[in-house]
Amino acid sequence: MKRQLPWRNGYIILDYTPDYLRVMGRNLYFDVKPRTVVVKGYRDYVERSNNKKYIYIYFRDGLDCFTDKTSTSTAWNIEFYEVRYVKTHYDEYYTIILPGHFFIDYIIFNSVELLIVLSSKKKVFYESVEDVLTIYIV
Repeated sequence: MKRQLPWRNGYIILDYTPDYLRVMGRNLYFDVKPRTVVVKGYRDYVERSNNKKYIYIYFRDGLDCFTDKTSTSTAWNIEFYEVRYVKTHYDEYYTIILPGHFFIDYIIFNSVELLIVLSSKKKVFYESVEDVLTIYIV
């Protein structure tokens, strides 16, 4: 299913099934599956660990919106996903809490980066081809 989520002066698209989530802007997208994340349009990434593992992925050109329609809802329970939207004076943020069968606890993204949070016990492998980053979680 597809939903339009408010973003700046337009919207971004959330396409999802119980085992798949895609967030699309006009210039980039990222896919989240139970053990894999694919980001098209990334510039760099950094992994940090503490009690959790944090993966920061920086977008090459920022997340641009589509502008032909807009949506105004700011919180949804979309079947297995919980989506929260926060707009501050300097940026907009989405938090998406994923179901238990995903190896990822939650993701947060704004106009310049994507944060992936998962257990520090999980191993992560990266594959980069041009501007596409694939993350494998085992």
